[in-house]
Amino acid sequence: MKMSDKDELTNRKLQIIATAMLIPLALVLLLFGVAVVVGGGLGAKRVGLSGALHSSKPLIMAHRGVWSDYPQNSWAAFNAARNAGFDAVEIDVKRSADGHFYLFHDRESSKLLGVDINLKTQRLQELQRFSLHHKGRATNQRILSLEDFAAEFADDFVVYLDIKRHGYNDLQRLGTEIAGFIEHHDLQQQAIVGGDFLFIAWFEYRFPELYTSLGSPGDFRAQAYRWIPTRFRPDFMIVRSDEITPGLIRWLHASELIDRCIVYGVNASNREQAVQWGFSKLLID
Repeated sequence: MKMSDKDELTNRKLQIIATAMLIPLALVLLLFGVAVVVGGGLGAKRVGLSGALHSSKPLIMAHRGVWSDYPQNSWAAFNAARNAGFDAVEIDVKRSADGHFYLFHDRESSKLLGVDINLKTQRLQELQRFSLHHKGRATNQRILSLEDFAAEFADDFVVYLDIKRHGYNDLQRLGTEIAGFIEHHDLQQQAIVGGDFLFIAWFEYRFPELYTSLGSPGDFRAQAYRWIPTRFRPDFMIVRSDEITPGLIRWLHASELIDRCIVYGVNASNREQAVQWGFSKLLID
């Protein structure tokens, strides 16, 4: 049966659409193949842990310090964590307009500082003029610089540095400065650098001797970790406590990742269960 002009035109349109769909897919596969080659393949990654990170007892981490009674990421919150006997703290690190690192979580200033300013344009000294807020009220605490944190607390904790780029795109400068900070304070065996996937993949590739973590639970499902090429693959991974399933636990044990999995969102109601499942890195809210 002879194809009509209309049917032939329809087939041509479908071919064009199929080709248009296949070209981006082919490019993605090509880029992934290049990344796998440059990144050393998809094999298992062996990570040698030392010190407190290698301890058989659970590593209990205070999320932004103890901020039930104090502003998050403040001197008082970390001092409370030290007094409470925490092994580690998670801190949120941003870069000021004049190139200093300071501890602050949010993209916006209003909740934690009580003022509406553009954080990206502020120098550290300008930021430290404002009082940190807690539960809607100003306190006597000020923004803490990363250097001041290290001077007071570096000897007390394993430190998880969650790098908040928030639009800062110079990965080389940012990564080099963070690595320099860790080496200057001799924190190589007690610091973990976390953040968004792009930054952490670059940081791991450039500084493989330092510990890294896939810092944002929503960036990838935990099982996607295996598809990250080895030289880009972070040493640790994070999962939310409400994402844990029996299948995930089995996979983590089988992949020998259970000791390098940090559980986020742990509290008094689920801490013991997390330990029973085999998790040893617990981030306490």
